[in-house]
Amino acid sequence: MSLAAGRRSESFQAGTAFYVRPGKPAHRFRGDGPSAIAGFVPVPPDLDVTEDSLRGQGFEIVRRPPAPPSLPSMIRLGGAKHYTSSPGDVAVELAVMGAWVCSRTIFGSSSGYASDWCDLPHWGVVLSGNVGIHWENDLELLSAGDVYYVPGGPPGHRLEAPDGATTLDYTPVADIGSVERQADWRRIAFRTVVREVAAASPRARIQRRSRHDCRAIRPSPRPVSVPV
Repeated sequence: MSLAAGRRSESFQAGTAFYVRPGKPAHRFRGDGPSAIAGFVPVPPDLDVTEDSLRGQGFEIVRRPPAPPSLPSMIRLGGAKHYTSSPGDVAVELAVMGAWVCSRTIFGSSSGYASDWCDLPHWGVVLSGNVGIHWENDLELLSAGDVYYVPGGPPGHRLEAPDGATTLDYTPVADIGSVERQADWRRIAFRTVVREVAAASPRARIQRRSRHDCRAIRPSPRPVSVPV
């Protein structure tokens, strides 16, 4: 699949996560054959998502969609290398996507159980394995293909993986600097993001936006592995 914006064009293979900046130039997708894309767009909480409203915005309501293609077991973040975490470790790769941080996390077996409680909100999907969202007052079990939303706490939460798992999730940048309780492995990994965002002045962000209308998201230089 390719993404065209103005005079720029980029091609993406299956399993690639990418970010399209808002504003001009307008963009469009092109595919050499059938393609499936999972997209995320921030919407206001009072948005009308009834079927009549969605149809009015140009959406087609499909009652019985065809079976989706197999979910990729790994998502590439702008050319990052594949790696495997050791048992008990949590390996993280990050990419800043506008006001969000995209995190690809590989949980080693028996990882997350000793992590600190986290009050950050997250939106994500389980790519492989089984994950437990352990709340301070509840427990939710997820498996590959499940999408999840973790609202900001308290009550706090932590992700636990008995046999290893891989997740991809999004966390608002603004909350990273304002929420006190964060999972230890997220806090360590997010340090690079907080420094990057804080170091970029509004003018620098505008200049960078004018040079890069569309691009694959870029991860941090190396994964952060945290024993837990």
